[in-house]
Amino acid sequence: MTNTNLAETQKFAQKCRYSLSQLAVPIDNGMLHLTASFGCDISRTGDDFNTFYQRVDHYLYRAKINGGNNVNNF
Repeated sequence: MTNTNLAETQKFAQKCRYSLSQLAVPIDNGMLHLTASFGCDISRTGDDFNTFYQRVDHYLYRAKINGGNNVNNF
C-alpha cells in the first residue's frame, strides 16, 4: 500500500483478515473456514525491497506462531 501509515495498513489487514474469516467454502465433507495472518510495517529510511520484505515476512511468521489469524507488526 502506498501513501499510508502503519495504523491504516493494520486497519486494512484487519479488515481483510475479518472478511476472510467470515467465508465458508463448501467442501465434500462440510465447510472450510478460512483464517489469515498478516505482517505489517511501513518502509523506513534506507530500506530496499529485500530489507523491507524480510522484516514484514518476520512479522508474518510471528503472527503465525502467536496462534495465527492475526495481524502482527512487532
